[in-house]
Amino acid sequence: MLRLHRCPGLPPPLPQPAACRRLAIASAPELRSPIAFPFSGARARDPPWRVAVSGAARGGEERRRWGHVGDDDGEDLGEALARTRQLVECAMFAAVAGLAYFLSNSLAIENYFSCFFPLPIVISSLRWGLEAGRKTMVATVLLLFTLSGPVKASTYLLMHGVVGLVMGTVWRLETNWIVSIILCSIIRALGACGYVLVSSFLIRENILALITVNIHASLTYILTAAGVNMIPSMDAIYVLFGTLLLLNCGFFVFLLHISPSPHSSLSLSATPGQQLPLPRRYQSSPATTTPPGEGKRLSKMPRASSDARLLIQSLSNAYAATPTNLKIIDLYVVFAVATALVQVAYMGLVGSFPFNSFLSGVLSCIGTAVLAVCLRIQVNKDNKEFKDLPPERAFADFVLCNLVLHLVIMNFLG
Repeated sequence: MLRLHRCPGLPPPLPQPAACRRLAIASAPELRSPIAFPFSGARARDPPWRVAVSGAARGGEERRRWGHVGDDDGEDLGEALARTRQLVECAMFAAVAGLAYFLSNSLAIENYFSCFFPLPIVISSLRWGLEAGRKTMVATVLLLFTLSGPVKASTYLLMHGVVGLVMGTVWRLETNWIVSIILCSIIRALGACGYVLVSSFLIRENILALITVNIHASLTYILTAAGVNMIPSMDAIYVLFGTLLLLNCGFFVFLLHISPSPHSSLSLSATPGQQLPLPRRYQSSPATTTPPGEGKRLSKMPRASSDARLLIQSLSNAYAATPTNLKIIDLYVVFAVATALVQVAYMGLVGSFPFNSFLSGVLSCIGTAVLAVCLRIQVNKDNKEFKDLPPERAFADFVLCNLVLHLVIMNFLG
């Protein structure tokens, strides 16, 4: 029968309670004392059970450090990727909505596709919540303000933007369709009234009075042709106008409801407050290696206000290194654009007569600002395309183009 002999370099094994007590004391640095292990300094190597425990602890610590198991770095990375994906999708939806509305207005086909203009805001609200829908609406309005001006931007906001935001919110809350249609119809009717008021202010004419007068004349003619000697009152006309407006908005909202059903594949929404899962390649897994501290850094990423502050600070720091001649050109461009805005404001407050003078002034400011930007591109030393072009030649081109521009503008003045 084989007999097991002790290894000559190891101390005799300890009882199990003592071994557990020593392991607990060794794991707590503040509880260590030289009396607890009188023979630890004389030992050449640790016992096998301590080697195994310490090796497992070190392995677990390494895996936690590199984001394999037991750490929140993977979750922080997934949250950062989800926020990035949300911003990208909001920007894409805003670009689609703005360009579709702009092209429809340019081609005079807005009435045929008006049911689809709020859909990007609705889908964004369904996928990411009310905040994402609001971001999409604001980005679309700003894009239209840049492309078409404040009138088209305010029209989209009143007629389509608010309706899409409210509809996406009530759909995400899984509200009944009857309540959703009634609420969105009221919002659409209020937006239409706001659009009429804005248009009346711009053209200096009471459009609402013209509409009610025409309805009154049409109704009087119909009653007279039918042999009814009765003249409807203005209160009845207002009630009839409001009823027709609500019916029109109700049909519009109903078509908007049945075009993308909340349970269709476009909505991609589950329960309220639930975010869509990330693609598999972005999800954290045991095989994904994250550098140490990367998850904590991503979890401390600044929010929207901090991002804007950091962006402004970085832009100011970068602009501080701009040469003086380029700063002078930038100041000239800002002055030209500000002059054009002042003329537009004057036209809105006082009037556009004579209209040729207004157009000439605005085109002069915008044209000279564009030429100044071209001059800035040519004299900038960082642009390698114009490194062989002397600054004097660029300035001479700028002066010549300004002469041609203002000759055309003076001819347009008549």
